Formats: sequence, C-alpha cells, structure tokens
Amino acid sequence: MLVAAKLEEINPPAASDFASLSSNTYNTKDILSMELQICLSLKFDLYHTTPIQFMESYLHAACQHEMVDKHKLKHVALYLLELSLLEYSFVQFPCSMLAATAVYLAKIIVCKARGNATVKSDKLATVDATYWDATLSFYTGYDLPDLKEPVQRLFLVHHKAETASFHQAVFLRCQQKGLVNEALRTKLELKDVGFPVE
Repeated sequence: MLVAAKLEEINPPAASDFASLSSNTYNTKDILSMELQICLSLKFDLYHTTPIQFMESYLHAACQHEMVDKHKLKHVALYLLELSLLEYSFVQFPCSMLAATAVYLAKIIVCKARGNATVKSDKLATVDATYWDATLSFYTGYDLPDLKEPVQRLFLVHHKAETASFHQAVFLRCQQKGLVNEALRTKLELKDVGFPVE
C-alpha cells in the first residue's frame, strides 16, 4: 500500500502511519525494507499505462464542437472500457487505441440515445463526422480506419453484455447504479458503428 500511495497520492501517508495501522506488528524499518524489496524485484518498473490515462483528454476533444454531455459520455466510455477488461482479445491493442475506441462508441451511444444518431453509410470509414472528426484524430493520433478492429470487437462485447455470463456482472452493477442508462438501453446496430462486423 505504501508503494501504491506514493504513486497515486499527492501527500502519501508515512511509513510510520502504516506501522500504526498494523498495530505495530511491523515497524517503520520493516515496512521500508519491504518497499525496497518490492521495488528491486520489479526493477522499479512500477507504473503501467492504462486506457484511463488517455480518457480525459479524448473526452475533452470529443466534446469540443458539439452539445454532447461530457458526464454521460465519460460514464458510457468507462462502462465500455470495463467490458473490454473482461476480454483477453483486447490486450493486443494499445491503451490509447482502447480509449479512443471507447470514446467513439460512447459518442454513438449517447447520440443514438438522444435520438440524433446518423451514419452516412454502413460501409467502412464513412461515418458522419458527428462521431469522429479532425479534432479527435489530432488528439488521439488515430484516424477512424485505424480503429476498425477494436471497434468491431467492442461493438460485439457491448451487444452481448446483458446476456454473456462474464459480462453480465458489469451490466447488472451499472444498471443498479443507474450511471450508464444510455449504454444499457441503447442497442447499437451494425450500421451505427460504421464498420461491418466480420
């Protein structure tokens, strides 16, 4: 916990605080010694990038030109990312690409739930700029065709979330919290995502 606190907190607790939490089962020296062992065994490679680290800037870019509710968009994108965690096939994609995919699909879901989802065609990469524009391409570093495979996979995961046993827990938890009603109630169709699913 001390290592995690030092990585994530602005003012992490002192080692002496952890000693107190352990009812002095371990003293400060023991805790610092274990911290050093952990860091050495991990070769000080303590920080790994996740899609969440890209999410905030992508959401900001996604809401630049439109009247998209950033709060709703964020919750839907986080729901989609959580669904992707349950699928091993997403490991192959960079975290930045997963975040961009989640934002793209979240925009479609939020717009469709609002009743103004439009797609020019169901052919590859001919989606209305409502969902993916030059601003998103600039900030993410991805053009829409780059997202084809992860979009197709995340579309399928979202599509089966309510019925697939290992996705159902995420679906039900989010349903109880009521945070992502758009994502739960809105069923996307192939024509909505702009890529035919193969």
